[in-house]
Amino acid sequence: MIRMMGKCAVCSLFFLFCAGSAIAGQRILIPEGVYYHRFASSVDNLEATWINPAGLGQSKDIKLQYIGVLGEGGLNKKWGYNIVGDGVGIGYRGLTDLSGERYDEYIFAVGAGLAQKFYWGLSYRHIKNGPTIYNKRHLWNIGLLLQSGYRFSMAAVFSNLNRGRIEGERTDIEQLYSFSYKPNGNKITFSMEITLSSGQNLSKANYNYGAEINAWRGLAVYGNIRDNNSFEIGFVLNLRKYFIGSQSRFNSDGSYSDSPTFVGYNTGLQHSFIP
Repeated sequence: MIRMMGKCAVCSLFFLFCAGSAIAGQRILIPEGVYYHRFASSVDNLEATWINPAGLGQSKDIKLQYIGVLGEGGLNKKWGYNIVGDGVGIGYRGLTDLSGERYDEYIFAVGAGLAQKFYWGLSYRHIKNGPTIYNKRHLWNIGLLLQSGYRFSMAAVFSNLNRGRIEGERTDIEQLYSFSYKPNGNKITFSMEITLSSGQNLSKANYNYGAEINAWRGLAVYGNIRDNNSFEIGFVLNLRKYFIGSQSRFNSDGSYSDSPTFVGYNTGLQHSFIP
């Protein structure tokens, strides 16, 4: 049943995308904050909730995560949670300083396999409170993930499929294309992604490059840099059933922005820093 729904969703996606590409509209760019970056083609079932729901189909482990932001305002000003398990993800984040107003966002996501090494996912993003164009906003999104062999994977995520209106004008569908390559086992993963709207030419797309390194058993480090020179650096440390991590953001001029920091629990087995 889930696979049949996935095939119907993929077919519907292409019809919606072609229809949405005919005329360029305004864009709804989801603000950063609390949620940290991962590449859609290499994301596991944890960050998949907000990045690529197709990644939820890869694991049935249940994981719980709390995220607080170190920086201006303290942990109680920007925080969120994320719960995933058996192909389902539920996330929340709250910001207090976005244009001086409160921002509350909920995500409900599902993911499953369509075929061997081919996954699909669907998510619904509800912005309960937010400034101007974000307030009471609903966005439907779909993601695809294909793992071609052990070394290479690719993904596509299409957001705002319902094309909500701003001042009566339909907004654009947002597109993300991501590619990952593992040159030597599972030690390092190189990734890149391209983002643009349905009303943009590829020449105006934004590019992001990065790598994730399994530095030691249970310890992974991550980094990415965008074409505007902003970047993120972080780590994840597994402690048997628990994990902790932090990822710092830096602006295009190299100045420090903030650090989403998280702790969590995993019911499944994981490579641990502790023997």
